[in-house]
Amino acid sequence: MLEVEDNQVRSLRRRQLIHRFQNVIEFARHDIDADDPFYRHNAGKGAYWGIGTNPAAYGPVGGLECAPERAARLARVRTALRDYGDDTRAELANWGYAVCDKAVRRWYLPQAPAPTRWPMPGGIGGSKGG
Repeated sequence: MLEVEDNQVRSLRRRQLIHRFQNVIEFARHDIDADDPFYRHNAGKGAYWGIGTNPAAYGPVGGLECAPERAARLARVRTALRDYGDDTRAELANWGYAVCDKAVRRWYLPQAPAPTRWPMPGGIGGSKGG
């Protein structure tokens, strides 16, 4: 029961956050700017991503590439408080870096320079560069 409740609260918070991001576009259509108190309480610019995000969802933003199939496999690595080894740990760190970059440059700061190197050796599933 507690797990269901926790999942519901997290889902609600995620939907609220994404809705605030979407409101930025809608408010601009109605000339409501960031100085308006209504805007400050109901909108904000940002990006959301999760470990299970399909990298193709961000479109052609460039950066470090990861096959959607490999990203899906990494998302299924259980958080069992155990060491999965250097290779898996490096791939997870690299995937987090790549998906964060894609989300931020797609939704928040498109002009940011794309990374050209993985933070950890080995890339993701053999991917070496962007």
